[in-house]
Amino acid sequence: MGKMNKSVLTGILALTIGLYGGSLSAQQKADTSKQRIQTLDFVAYDTPPSPVGGYDAIKQHVVYADSARKAGIEGTIFIQAYISKTGKALDLVIASDSLGYGLEQSAMNAIESVNWKPASHKEKFVGTWVTIPIQYRLK
Repeated sequence: MGKMNKSVLTGILALTIGLYGGSLSAQQKADTSKQRIQTLDFVAYDTPPSPVGGYDAIKQHVVYADSARKAGIEGTIFIQAYISKTGKALDLVIASDSLGYGLEQSAMNAIESVNWKPASHKEKFVGTWVTIPIQYRLK
């Protein structure tokens, strides 16, 4: 993908964030993020951030609550996360409708539990926003 396409994609994925305290529930964070949307400064990068161990590392930490399974809840949750230049997932925001049953919090916990290789621009690490889909599917 060319630099221009990455730049456009990054801009699209990282347009909004919500500011919230760490003691809020997943639903409160979603509600708060929708209320306090702001535009971010664009951060260019040559290489996007990625979880150490790939996205399978995140999947290994996702908890699919028994109550959600029994209720037949399926869907995809989109989480926006700021990946710092030190490789930490910070300021996670729910960027999709709620599935309930604690699945949003499980998705955020899984994203926070893995180490990240930060984005880089001109051979320097930079912090940037990414949108991460977490799928819940019954087999």
